[in-house]
Amino acid sequence: MLLVKIYVVTVLVPQLYEPPAPRCRAGIALSVVETPDPAEALRMSYYTGPSEMPLIPLRLTVAVHLDELGDSELQQFAQRDLRVLIAHQEKPAVVQAYQSATPAGKHFIEQALGETDPAFVDSLRLGAQ
Repeated sequence: MLLVKIYVVTVLVPQLYEPPAPRCRAGIALSVVETPDPAEALRMSYYTGPSEMPLIPLRLTVAVHLDELGDSELQQFAQRDLRVLIAHQEKPAVVQAYQSATPAGKHFIEQALGETDPAFVDSLRLGAQ
């Protein structure tokens, strides 16, 4: 799996005279790094595009397939994605993620939505049978 990491490097521009305020030039270095750890790639996607609506259903689907969903930070990110999807009336995306999830992933979705929308959790369980 490839992961694109963007590093923003700030470099002071050398001046022959002393300016009133330091001038900076931002350089962006792109590097494509092969990573064997899908949890780290998922974590990076949360850091670089936390509110990108097209990514949220995909991230949730990936999250509920990971063994590393026990990681509290990934759990918080995935719970936020669930809340965003429900708030934007994107329940079909949650249903799709639930249907393809591992048993641990299904349990995670049930727990995350159990208090806020128990009727929806019941419909997920019925649809999965």
